[in-house]
Amino acid sequence: MQRREFIKTGAFTSAIIAMPDISGFALDRKRVKKDLSIGIQVGAVSFYDEGVDKLLDILVEKAAINTIYIPVFAYNRGLAGRQVPGFGFPDHGVAEVDKNFVGGYYAKMHDKYYKNSIYKPEHARAPELGDFDVLAEVIPKAHKRDIKVIAFFADNFRKDLPRADKLCEVDMNGNITSKINLANPHYLEFMQALMQDCVESYDIDGILWRTERPGPMADLLNVHHYKPRINAPAGFDEYNLQNATKKGIDVERVRQGFQRLIRYTENAQNGIAPLDGYYIEFWRILFEFPELLQWQQLSVENIRNMYRSLYDFTKSLNPELEVGWALSFKGIYNPFYRARQDLRELSNYSDFLKIVMYNHVGGARVHRFVENMQNSIYGDMTQQECLDFISKIMGYTDMDINRIESAGLPSEILKSETLRAKKGVEGASTKIYPAVDIDIPPVSSGYREYTKSTTPQDVRDSVSAALDGGADGIILARKYSEMKLSTIEGTRWALD
Repeated sequence: MQRREFIKTGAFTSAIIAMPDISGFALDRKRVKKDLSIGIQVGAVSFYDEGVDKLLDILVEKAAINTIYIPVFAYNRGLAGRQVPGFGFPDHGVAEVDKNFVGGYYAKMHDKYYKNSIYKPEHARAPELGDFDVLAEVIPKAHKRDIKVIAFFADNFRKDLPRADKLCEVDMNGNITSKINLANPHYLEFMQALMQDCVESYDIDGILWRTERPGPMADLLNVHHYKPRINAPAGFDEYNLQNATKKGIDVERVRQGFQRLIRYTENAQNGIAPLDGYYIEFWRILFEFPELLQWQQLSVENIRNMYRSLYDFTKSLNPELEVGWALSFKGIYNPFYRARQDLRELSNYSDFLKIVMYNHVGGARVHRFVENMQNSIYGDMTQQECLDFISKIMGYTDMDINRIESAGLPSEILKSETLRAKKGVEGASTKIYPAVDIDIPPVSSGYREYTKSTTPQDVRDSVSAALDGGADGIILARKYSEMKLSTIEGTRWALD
């Protein structure tokens, strides 16, 4: 297939990455059918609703799928449930909202692995599908079709779950949050038990693990594409406090700094501008309270330590398994999040990286991020000026704030971001799998309705752009239960 020329849209006139020479990473398109991993995320509920054999045959026919990522442990409806309530159902599956959705582990849990864990099978097993064991049902039939099965674990949690107070983070006011505490040894112990159960009980081909948290300071400043809020910063539990003390972080100064940032954010959202402007006031607070950066970095190290621990543990069980991590879409538009994701560092304990590069819903997400930033750090700018500034930092040009919601981001962004990622892991064996979005409802992240809908041509262009950037494969996301079969088919068009 010939390299496709970039089709201009109303949102972009070009998408250029400013970086060292990366021409050596261009894809040899002759490898496409032989070596590429063509993956899709499919929740247990879809196999339960549609039947394993039928669904597998559809995926092979429509998209040449050879890898399936099953969110086997997830409390996130966006990964494990049916269609998000309030949106039309796709042209397959059960046209009913799963009102009883809880989430958890969608395979059988074997008691012997959890003897030393405070979190037991009766706490973690997903209840809504009865005794349905997605791994036992899917793996044998997938392997007969030469399809790999990757067990997908997410760190989403719920504070209304049993013993959540033993595993979740504590905020600055002493309240239990819904975020898993990655520094908590009880959580690591449970995750290792769950991993060992999964690896030894099922013939899986690999593990994907995801955490997308921006960190306490970034979360307070709404440096993301979610609905803006002011939450008390988290991480004030005994384990995080112990780590902070070991590193010489003055926790009282951290609290004082966060109080300043809370007032700063409240004033910004109420239109009360600082004397010297939002940007200067932000840096003034950081200069006065450098402990805030130390606290933010502590959350980064918690994630990296979890990655290393789970990677080494899984490899000790089965060195042949592929182990990878999912990096959030925030890395496409958010310089603060990207600064936390050191691809060179991650390549030391990653067989592959799933890098979310959603360009179809991406326009709406970037627009929400700009709105958030205009009511925070970049409050001195208009929305267009803020978008121009972010675009320059991230390496893109010529975006129109009035068009990105309806037009989305150009498919060419997948090529440039894939090239950047390949350069980032140069010298390592880590594979890069861009995640292509298909039919994701915008409401899932709290922003308003948008007019961009995904077409088969959109998918074809996005998959082609990722492969042109040298991707080792692609992952269709967020989940099959949201996707139209006609849209998925664009993947095969890109491979033919």
